Amino acid sequence: MLRCGLTPPPTTFNRLLHLLLAIDLLHTVSSLFRDAKKRVPLDAYSFGTMIRGLCDAGLLDVASSLMEEFEVGGTPPSVVMYTTLIDGCCRRGSFDAARRLSDQRVLQERLLQCRRVRAVNMTR
Repeated sequence: MLRCGLTPPPTTFNRLLHLLLAIDLLHTVSSLFRDAKKRVPLDAYSFGTMIRGLCDAGLLDVASSLMEEFEVGGTPPSVVMYTTLIDGCCRRGSFDAARRLSDQRVLQERLLQCRRVRAVNMTR
């Protein structure tokens, strides 16, 4: 589709990512994801799917970098992204990294709560 100049909707692209990962084609998925980031509007599910595939392959550093890239794009990582990465760390025995991610998630949630309270107070 991309070669023909067509831009698939995120749901179509996400399904393709999921299917390619299910048949263990991480290299193909990584290449496709890298190219698509320039042309397809990727969403949290796209990033989450890639993070899961990278964690399953034991590429925790790459998965963590991808989550940071998502956050730099302006959206905080979802609980699902965090738990996927934490699960990957635990399965690989990286318990310190899992603890850091858990602490980071708690801190992020507290910051979001503070912002919500501030926004509510500003509207009063």
